[in-house]
Parts: sequence; structure tokens; C-alpha cells
Amino acid sequence: MKRDIELIRLILLREEQGTPPAELASYGNALVAYNSALAIDAGLLRGLVVYDAASNIPMVTIRSLTWAGHDFLDSTRDSRIWSKTRARAVALGTSWALLIEFINHQARRRLSLPR
Repeated sequence: MKRDIELIRLILLREEQGTPPAELASYGNALVAYNSALAIDAGLLRGLVVYDAASNIPMVTIRSLTWAGHDFLDSTRDSRIWSKTRARAVALGTSWALLIEFINHQARRRLSLPR
């Protein structure tokens, strides 16, 4: 399975809003579980991930967003920033750290803050 930055953002939005965004319905349960586990591993969500020996699909229990998860959502609320971020992530493929750096750079530009 692959990490899907769009899906991770939708999972975080679901946890923040308490209801799933409509776009989340287009993803399968296994992919949502896998990317939820990645979000927990990345420190965006608090939760528990359990791997069953009979399946490679994790069982995930999400408790809440973390500070970093809230920061990620706050930094990507502007649709222009998110569109640029998503386009870059898909076109180039990049690490999570570089993706966050790009998001922060775009947010700083929108706020006219020095680098």
C-alpha cells in the first residue's frame, strides 16, 4: 500500500470535524486503516495500531489529533496552499519532512512573513 497525503488530510479532517468529509467515502477501508496508522506513526494522531498476524491490514483506534495534526490542518486550510502541496507531492514524490517544509514556506508567503 502507498502513503496518500490527500487521504491522510481527509482522515485528520474527519477527526477534527467529527464527521467524515464526503471524499473519504471513495477510499477503501484497508487504505484508510493503513494511512491512519501512518498518521499515528508520524505523530499527527494519537491512537493505537495493532497488526494481526493473519492480515497485513492494521486495526486502528484513533483517540484524537495531536498538536502537530492540528498544525498540519491549519497550514493547509487555504485551498491554494493545499493544491500546490498536493500537486508537488504527486509530481515529485517527497519525504514528509520536505512536504511540511513546503507547506510552511507557502503559508509564510501567504502571510508575508520573512523566511
